[in-house]
Amino acid sequence: MSGSNDPTSEEIIAALERTGFLLEQRAAEKLKGAGFDHILNSAFPDPDTGKSREIDVLGSIDFHAENESAFFSVHGFVLVECKNYSSPIILVGKSGNRSRGPVDHFSISFDPLAMGFPGIFEHSVKYKLLLPYTSPDPQWGKFIGSQMVRMDRKSGAWVADNSSVYDGILYPLVKARQHELENPRRFKAGRYWEYPMVMYYFPVLLTSGSVYTVAVDGDSDPRVSKAKWAQLVRTFHGKELRTTLRVDVVSFDNSKNT
Repeated sequence: MSGSNDPTSEEIIAALERTGFLLEQRAAEKLKGAGFDHILNSAFPDPDTGKSREIDVLGSIDFHAENESAFFSVHGFVLVECKNYSSPIILVGKSGNRSRGPVDHFSISFDPLAMGFPGIFEHSVKYKLLLPYTSPDPQWGKFIGSQMVRMDRKSGAWVADNSSVYDGILYPLVKARQHELENPRRFKAGRYWEYPMVMYYFPVLLTSGSVYTVAVDGDSDPRVSKAKWAQLVRTFHGKELRTTLRVDVVSFDNSKNT
């Protein structure tokens, strides 16, 4: 029998809604509904501290092509960082940039061109296939954010704050992606050399709040737009980690449309 001091069902749900646990579960269900396998709270070692970190939700999906003499597979991984923010997230950047940016978040199982055989002048299969210059999605170039802030109400006014964005969101996410690149899950199946594989990694920041973009282009006034999702690009130049992170920032209310 429940004691008089036990919380009600409504109180339990209300308490959990103030955390990120339910958002993680809902994100996993979204991926499952889209045909992805998923892992909640996948652990990996922090390269700086050695302590255990977690990817909130890791989704994976596989595609295969084969005939009598060949087999090829493509694997997609979605690394989701969930933030239960009621306040909006704002991306500040530029619009109208139609140039394609290189995709650095993928790996291949075996690259014979990189072994330097005589008479072969290509450096890598990925460059021969133009993979680094493949546009990652149809929205690439419409808006690219370079800064991200969270809006909070303080003393009745909205305040823009980016104090926890780098250390609390972006750096952990780029560490998770780097771990997956260096420890590819499909390679652990023992078939590393048997057939070619290409693996793509897509970092995602999922927020329970709204997402806005602020485009600052030339001499025109900044333009504010509410977005279903938007892209942020940040470059990291640490002692052990030098890379560019491209992350999709998605509001959960619009996640079914992305």
